[in-house]
Amino acid sequence: MLDFKLDGDLAGDLERLDQALQQQVARSVAHAGALVYYGEARTLAPIYTGPARKGIRPGQLRESIYRAHSPELSTDTLQVYNISWNPKKAPHGHLVENGHWRVNVIVRVGNRIAATTERLDTPVWVKPVAFMRRSGDASPRALAAMQARAKERVAEVLADLAKGGPITEADNE
Repeated sequence: MLDFKLDGDLAGDLERLDQALQQQVARSVAHAGALVYYGEARTLAPIYTGPARKGIRPGQLRESIYRAHSPELSTDTLQVYNISWNPKKAPHGHLVENGHWRVNVIVRVGNRIAATTERLDTPVWVKPVAFMRRSGDASPRALAAMQARAKERVAEVLADLAKGGPITEADNE
């Protein structure tokens, strides 16, 4: 249990608490949720197992997945993190996520499949592997992580306020 000593300026103290909660807790809580979605997207991203090809290597798509705070979309009361893949590092990500029409012949080389330059008479639909969209299924875990982080961070802010000192900044990530 925390004890608070109010020395006069109740409105000022409440304003400081409100600002601390908005500035320090909101981003930290959003980051906890972003970590869950980020981890899920990386887990679901398929790993290329075909033969070595120019510009494509195993794990390239998974390694290109990132999470980044978006200050331009965030406000005092809403913090936004972007989670996606870097299209410069994995330009094929949209083909995997959304599916695509394959127009070339593929051949089996041992236990692997290789694409050739020979064109098909009729294109074939390659089903999507929705690693980003399916990461949204982790919402219950993300919410639980966010609630746990909120409890931790609010307790830290209240402890700082109870000490009578300034409300300190903690690592938001």
